[in-house]
Amino acid sequence: MISEVEVTDRMELITEIRQNGTNMRGGSYVNNANKPIATMSADIFNFRQENDVEIMRGDMARILYHHTQNDVEYIFGDSISSIEQDDDGVYVTFEQSDPRTFDLVVAADGLHSNVRNLTFGDESQFTQHLGCYAAIFTIPNYLDLNQWELYFSAPGKSVSIYSTKLESEAKVFFAFKSPLLSFDHRNKDQQKKILADAFAGDG
Repeated sequence: MISEVEVTDRMELITEIRQNGTNMRGGSYVNNANKPIATMSADIFNFRQENDVEIMRGDMARILYHHTQNDVEYIFGDSISSIEQDDDGVYVTFEQSDPRTFDLVVAADGLHSNVRNLTFGDESQFTQHLGCYAAIFTIPNYLDLNQWELYFSAPGKSVSIYSTKLESEAKVFFAFKSPLLSFDHRNKDQQKKILADAFAGDG
């Protein structure tokens, strides 16, 4: 089995990817007062294996785009509005661009996939609630984290926050156990309230 590292090496991108790696130094488990309980290296904390490279998705996308922009057509700021398949291919209409016919359409547009919905119907037919929710977003690096991660865990919930460099921004990951909730996944205020309620009183 070929690893992702070997694939990017064959693509002659591995050096640039390593140069843009997170180079995380390690992390600490903290209590609800943000006091360290245990500290460990990044290899242990992030379960790294030999030759692993960790890179932020935005940096990886930038590298791939830089090396393919002259050979691949990119369409930004648009969305597919309809899909029809026949013996000649897949006829696709867009909200902004002119209609096109393709040999293959790959749906890689996230959990609430518009392409999958247009092709197969409502996502409720295919999703299965696994008993938890996760929220990942960017916040100010108010803890001045520098290639360091903090992790907090409580019964049925956990939080991690990290910054790959001493930058103005940090990434945060929340996860909590919950039965299936009814909410609009496009309503950010609704999502924020659910998250705040789930972690209320946890410090």
